[in-house]
Amino acid sequence: MISLTIREKTLLNIIKKNKSITAKELSEKMNVSDRTIRTLIKNIRNTDLSNIFEIESRFGEGYQLVIKDESTFDKLINDSNSNAVLEDAESRINYIERKLLNGETININKDCYELYISERQLRSDLKKIEEELAKFHIQLEKTVHGDASINGNEIDIRYALLKMNGNQNQQDFNKAEKIINEILNKHQIKMNDMQYKNFINYILISIKRINQNHRIESISEELDLSGNQFGIANEIAGCIGNTFKVVFSLYEIEGLYLCLIGSTSQNSNKSFVVTKEVESLLSEIFELIESTYAIDFTHNLGLKVSLSMHFEPMINRLKHNMFVDNPIVGDIKKKYAMAYTLALTANSVIRKHYDKSLDDGEIGYIALSFELALEESKKEIPKKKILLVCNLGRVSANLLRRNYLETFTDYIEEIETASLNQLSVMNLSRFDFILTTVPIRIDEYIPIPIIEINYFISTQDEIKIKRILKENEASDIEKYFNENCFIPNLKAKTKEEALRVMSKRLMQKYEFKEDLYDSVIRREQMASTDFCYKTAMPHTDKLISEKSHVCIGILKEPIIWDENEIQLIFLVSVGKDRKESQEFYSLISKFVLNEKMIDQLINTSSYEIFIKTISQLKG
Repeated sequence: MISLTIREKTLLNIIKKNKSITAKELSEKMNVSDRTIRTLIKNIRNTDLSNIFEIESRFGEGYQLVIKDESTFDKLINDSNSNAVLEDAESRINYIERKLLNGETININKDCYELYISERQLRSDLKKIEEELAKFHIQLEKTVHGDASINGNEIDIRYALLKMNGNQNQQDFNKAEKIINEILNKHQIKMNDMQYKNFINYILISIKRINQNHRIESISEELDLSGNQFGIANEIAGCIGNTFKVVFSLYEIEGLYLCLIGSTSQNSNKSFVVTKEVESLLSEIFELIESTYAIDFTHNLGLKVSLSMHFEPMINRLKHNMFVDNPIVGDIKKKYAMAYTLALTANSVIRKHYDKSLDDGEIGYIALSFELALEESKKEIPKKKILLVCNLGRVSANLLRRNYLETFTDYIEEIETASLNQLSVMNLSRFDFILTTVPIRIDEYIPIPIIEINYFISTQDEIKIKRILKENEASDIEKYFNENCFIPNLKAKTKEEALRVMSKRLMQKYEFKEDLYDSVIRREQMASTDFCYKTAMPHTDKLISEKSHVCIGILKEPIIWDENEIQLIFLVSVGKDRKESQEFYSLISKFVLNEKMIDQLINTSSYEIFIKTISQLKG
C-alpha cells in the first residue's frame, strides 16, 4: 500500500474532523502557508488512492473528504512507519520531543522538510523542547551540522516520557495492573487514581526502555532502603519481571522505589502521622497566607491533614523531578481562582525550601484542598428582617409580600408590611432593610437602608436585591481600585524602583500604620511574588491598614522581577476585615489568572477598560 507522510496524514485527519474547511483554516491549524496546503493536497491527489478516498473542493465552502473505504482509510492513516498525527504546534513539538527522548537525532535540514515547517520554526520548537527538558535535568545538545540530541540520566528520561503520557499497549497495561493491584492490596497501600495510573505507566516505560537496552546505571543520591516500601518495590519488580520476561537490576528496583514513594505516603497503610518536615512547611504556609490574605487556616485540622497527605509524596516527586498528571488544572484555575492563588502562595514557600517550583498539576491539586476549606469556612448567610412599604392597599401589599417571600426565601426571615404614613410611629431599628414601592421622604434620620422596588419583580431587580441581601451592602469595585492609584506607563528598571514609586502613591492617598515600602520589601525577601503570567502581586508582610488598598502599575518596559519577566504590578495592602479581604483577593485572582485580560490591560493601559473588565468578573 502507498504510504503517506506525517503532514499528509495530519491534513487528512483535520479535513475528516470538519464537514468542510478552507485552505486558510488548514494553514492556520498546521502552521504552514496556504501554498503549502495546496501542494500537499495536489500530492495526495496524485497518489493512486481514489478508490479509498477523494478530497473534493467546493466553491465558497472549502475542502471536503469523501471516504469510500473506511477500513482501508484507517489502515492507511495508522499503519505506516509513524503513527504520529501532527494536527497542531503542540502535537508537533510532542512528536519531536518523543523522538529525542527515544534516542533519535533531529536534523534541522532533513526534519523541517519532513514536518513541512521552516527551519526557523523547527529551531523555535527545539528551543521550547530544550526549556521543557531542562526541568528534568536533560540537556539538548546541538552540533554545527544542525543535529540535535539529548543527554541525561536514564531515570530523568523516563520521567520526561511519563509526563508526555503516551498511550500504552492496553493488553500490557491490564497485565501490569493486575499484578500491581494484588501487591498494593496485600500491603494495604493506597494511591489515588491518577497516581495509580502514573505508577503503572512508569513500569511499562521501564520495561520498554530495558528491552531497548536503556538501563538505569546509577541513582544520583543515597536512598534509605530499610523501609517497608523498598521491599514492596522489590516484590513488584520480581512479579513484573516474571510476567514480562525482563530483569530488574538493583538500580532499576531503586528507580521503581522512587516512583512508589512519589505515588503514595509512607503512612498510607496505617494511621496517618504528619512528619516534622511537612508540619514545619504547613506552619510557614499558613502564616504567610494569614499575613497576606487575612485568612486563618492554622486551626483547620481537615485542611492540615488533607495537605499533609498530599505533601509527603509530593515532596518526593519534587526532589526527584517526577511528574503528576492533572487533567483538570485548567478548570481549577478558572473556577477556583482564589484557591489557586493560595496554592501559588504555598508554592512560593516550597520553592524557597527546595529551590524547585511545583508544576501546574501539583499546584492544582493543592488548590482543591484550599477550595474545600474556603467553602467549609463560609458562614450561612444570615436572613434579614424586611419592612415592605406599599401604597396600593392591604391586598396589594400582602400579594407583594408573598411574592418577595417566595423569590427571596433563602435571604428573608420575615416581611412586615406598612403604609407610608405608618413609618413615623414605627420602631424601624428592628428591621434590616426597607423595601418600598413609593419614594420615602422623611426629615428625620432613618437608620437602615432603603431600597426602592417595582411592584412586579424584574430579573434585574432580583439580581440587585439578592446581592444586597447577601452582602448587606452594595459592593463598589472602585473602593478597591481607585483611579488615583492606577499608574500607566510606569518607568522603572528594577522591582525596588517600581515598588518605591507605587508605595509612595498609596501612602499619599491612604493611611498606614508603618512604612508601606519597608513592609513590602520584607515580604519580598520571604518569597517571590511573580508567580502569575507577566504579573507580580507584591504585598505587605503583615496587616498595616484598616481597609484593603491596591496600586496598579503598568510598566512601560518589562523587567525581571525575581525569576520571571513581568510588566504588570498589583501592589496590595490587605485590610483587617476578613470578609472584605477574601472578596478582594477572589476578584483579583480571577483577573491575574486570565492571560487575555492581562494582555489587554498591558496593551491598553486603560483604567476604564480595567474597571469594566473586572466588574464583569464580579457579576
